[in-house]
Amino acid sequence: MKPESSAKAGRDGCAWAQLVLAVIFGLRTELWIFAGPLAGAALLAFLFGRRLRLGATGQLSIGLAGGLLAAFVALALPVGGPLTLRSSAIGLALGGMLVALPRTIMRDPWLGVRGTAAISCASLLGLGRSAFGSSYLIGLGVFALVQITVLRLEDPVHIPWKQLRSRARWAVGAVLGLSLAVGVALIYTLPPLAEWVEERWLVGQMSQTGFQGGLIQLGALQGMLQSDEMVLELRGAPSDYLRGVAYDRYRDGHWLDTRKGRQKMQLAEPLDPDDGAPISELRTVGERGERFFLPLDAGQVQAQPAAVEVDRLGIMIGARRQAAEWVRFRRGPRVLPLIPPDSSDLQIPATLRPLCDSLAFAWSPDAAPRAVIEALERKLSAEYGYSLSFERSPGIDPVADFLLHHPQGHCEYFAAALALLARSRNIPTRVAGGYRVTERNALTETWVVRERNAHAWVEAWLPGEGWQRFDATPTEGMASHMPSSSGFLGSLAHAVSLAVAGAWDWLLSQSPYALLASVAVLAAFWMGLRWWRERRRRAVFRAQGGRLGFASPLACLQQLEAALAGCSWSRAANESLESFSLRLEAEKRPVLSQASRLLRAYAALRYGGIGDETALSARFEACVSQLQQSTSVEASP
Repeated sequence: MKPESSAKAGRDGCAWAQLVLAVIFGLRTELWIFAGPLAGAALLAFLFGRRLRLGATGQLSIGLAGGLLAAFVALALPVGGPLTLRSSAIGLALGGMLVALPRTIMRDPWLGVRGTAAISCASLLGLGRSAFGSSYLIGLGVFALVQITVLRLEDPVHIPWKQLRSRARWAVGAVLGLSLAVGVALIYTLPPLAEWVEERWLVGQMSQTGFQGGLIQLGALQGMLQSDEMVLELRGAPSDYLRGVAYDRYRDGHWLDTRKGRQKMQLAEPLDPDDGAPISELRTVGERGERFFLPLDAGQVQAQPAAVEVDRLGIMIGARRQAAEWVRFRRGPRVLPLIPPDSSDLQIPATLRPLCDSLAFAWSPDAAPRAVIEALERKLSAEYGYSLSFERSPGIDPVADFLLHHPQGHCEYFAAALALLARSRNIPTRVAGGYRVTERNALTETWVVRERNAHAWVEAWLPGEGWQRFDATPTEGMASHMPSSSGFLGSLAHAVSLAVAGAWDWLLSQSPYALLASVAVLAAFWMGLRWWRERRRRAVFRAQGGRLGFASPLACLQQLEAALAGCSWSRAANESLESFSLRLEAEKRPVLSQASRLLRAYAALRYGGIGDETALSARFEACVSQLQQSTSVEASP
């Protein structure tokens, strides 16, 4: 195959790659309302070929429009139904296709076929962000085959497979086989390996931007307790002790959640403001995680997204790890599941049992469970100090060190000590984590929750009462947990952010069809504006006696190109004047640099009406003469 035909086949193959990608998108998401038109557009791109010529600004505009449209569609998609991917993954996949597909009809896309292939691979990566079946694997293989063929055909100097030596063929086959084997092995071994490492070796941590479930190391909250970043906003009826994680088993300075399984629920029914207790609304601010925060005594609940999953300890997250946006609730009989206690809620490590038994019976001789745990709570709060800076002895359990040697720590240590001491008195306990609500914004009449309001406490099971909250952390020295008001500047900034968030929420509340129509109208307006400006430029150019920029080239340009070709500097058929000019300039030769400047001046005259044709033709003739003289000198013996 000739290099020109090979390159053309490679460029046309990009459309086939987009067709395969659209089919995979439809199979993975079942959003054929988008996958169908994308597949049809890929077929049209193959039939009509590369006819669109756009500069850097036009290509950037189309790319931004595609990315924004994908983001709006992904955020506006309803939760539930057949979707198996998170909205972020759908946005990545759809955005990549909307950016890559127009490039298949462009004559000279930025970064060429390789850039289109990279964007397509990003889309494919988004489509693989969940459990996948045979359809994805088959589609992945077909896409990889088409894409490799496209890149190979695009390379004008590639060596045909038949011309490779036998040893080279075996080497290529071995590399491909090894890559396939490693890929398959990673697909099936990394998930269980990650789970094994997490359960046995990883230190459970809470980052400075939110809580994580599974396990937590004592001391992991310290970074959050020193951050002023706003994370939640509470409107309506005030509430406190918003729980977002819970743990039932203690081991070597870590609390773990050992209860597996979640219950799926739909919480879309609006709450009637006239039916029961006042309603509270809790909105996530900034980076949205999947976790909802609710008080232990939350009764009726409405959430966005409405599809949620609730684990056995009563912690609620968005279904399929959708980001939590807001939750409305009122206090009352609990609706969300929360299992009663079992043996895990009485577990104490054998190394801590003697210490916990001796202290628990010494500090609380009462027999009634409530009296026992309240006595333990008072003892810890009165005789142990709250601090973010403290020592811990190496080689000893941190709870034992806190109780015996260094009686300073923050909320996690108080909660861990209270939970284990209560278990010594046969009271089932769990450690819960979340946020206190103490800061009031008078300007917006809302409650502000910051990362420094992060907190840990104990939930104990009392006969006849069920799960009840207890907090042994002393309030002295905890300014973040004392009632306060936001400053004026902070309140004003919060009010502005609320207005912006309201506008954003309104935009996201629109249907995907409305968003598509809006983008189409904006695109039509932009294209119409460009058409009008081009007509006006042509009219002005004609009025000034000039020729149209798209008429036949001036004779001086043809003469210059012929002279350059005689010096082995030919301009490619699809090469723009700008690219040709830059290529000449890079040679650092005076005559070629002059020719480069003349090409830019010619483009300014022909397409911008800048300059004088007569003067430019004279400069062209001088440059042509120099090039011809240079050729004659080089050809003479």
